[in-house]
Amino acid sequence: MQVEIIDISHSGSGVGKVDGKVIFIPFTDIGEIVKVKNLKSNSKFDRGELEKVILSSKDRCEPFCPYFSKCGGCDFQFVSYERELEIKLNFLILMENLDIIRLVIISLKFQIVHLLTRK
Repeated sequence: MQVEIIDISHSGSGVGKVDGKVIFIPFTDIGEIVKVKNLKSNSKFDRGELEKVILSSKDRCEPFCPYFSKCGGCDFQFVSYERELEIKLNFLILMENLDIIRLVIISLKFQIVHLLTRK
């Protein structure tokens, strides 16, 4: 099946949609159109395996390590170093925003408890 990558997940896999259902495909980048083999499926999402890049990202490059696809130690060798840094920075921003949201929720909980228990 053919999939357009629309996002990158927190785990580093490309995210696409097939018939409205999310599919995660490792070693893909936003904007790419790829041919995918569906490996695992459940009610909420699928996991696919990259078979072929039909339209590549401008940042796609050949991994320099011959073990890249086998060992799993380097998730982003298939894109330029600048793109790898951009992806990782976006992860950090997301995590920071989630931490801020958690702090706001905790603060609101304390305020609610204080309002409910004061006399």
